[in-house]
Amino acid sequence: MRDDATTWAAQAWARHQRDLRVFVGRLVHNRVDVDDIVASTYEVLVRARGKAKDVADERLFVLGVGANVARHHARRRQRTQRLEEAVAAEPVPLFDVSPEVHFERQQIEADLAWAIGQLNPEQRALILQLNDGASAAEVSRLLGQPEATVRSRAFHARKRLKSLLEQRWLILAALALLMTAGYAAYRYFVDSKPKPAAPVLPRIHTDTFVPDVEKEVAIEVTPAPAPAKLPAKVAFRAVARVDSPPTALMLFEEANRAHFTAHDYAQAVAAWARFLEAYPDAPLADDARYNRVVALFKLGRLAEAEAAAREALRQTPATAHRVELEKLIALIAGQ
Repeated sequence: MRDDATTWAAQAWARHQRDLRVFVGRLVHNRVDVDDIVASTYEVLVRARGKAKDVADERLFVLGVGANVARHHARRRQRTQRLEEAVAAEPVPLFDVSPEVHFERQQIEADLAWAIGQLNPEQRALILQLNDGASAAEVSRLLGQPEATVRSRAFHARKRLKSLLEQRWLILAALALLMTAGYAAYRYFVDSKPKPAAPVLPRIHTDTFVPDVEKEVAIEVTPAPAPAKLPAKVAFRAVARVDSPPTALMLFEEANRAHFTAHDYAQAVAAWARFLEAYPDAPLADDARYNRVVALFKLGRLAEAEAAAREALRQTPATAHRVELEKLIALIAGQ
């Protein structure tokens, strides 16, 4: 029966394909569409052999099939064109939320993927199927297990997942506290170091001969008075900032305040750059490079952030921020 239908369709299509092409060409003006419709008509004729046994005019039947195929083809093309126009008219933002929230979501997804990877294979498969939108009833039919069993195992898998995430976040929080405590200890050590006293210029006596009047002239030079009622540490910092170039710690504190206290990321980028230009090999230069990359990212200057991240990895391959920098580069490159 299949061979008979194919033979009849091939013969009918061969007898009337020229008329069919002319007829379809009047309906559709695109040459490629005409070829597609004529080829599709042959496929429909093979399936329509049962309906064509009692037709009075074979030519009209073939042309009618071609007209139906052309109509459906035109509808599909119109739907596709409307969809393409709607997509082209809608602006595609780089981020549907702010860059900070987007980066935070990426971190949460990475933590969740890590936690799922720690589950046993059975729990992992169950969680992934439920996360894909499958219901407990569908999963039970798929696994051939009672629905109550699926729900119980899903409960224990989610409980295990929650425990893993809490442990991971607790470890990260502990590391952050240790870093904060270490920085506080470092600041205490720096601030508790004895500060050198301000130099006192001696009184200078010189003998000066004046042609008209011979006398001894005493030139007295006294130090400038210290600021009234200021702590010694503050007075020393004021003198140091005026009389000497800024130190690495001063530049680092300036950038740190702009970044983490004032949240002025444009000023922070410039401050980190000044620190790195003056002290590229300082102990805190690694953190300064990473903070500058983060500030550029928060400002939305993604190309500069990527270039700065790659430069930081090139200058310090063994940096403690290597994982974060590589994630940020992958995030920017994926947009």
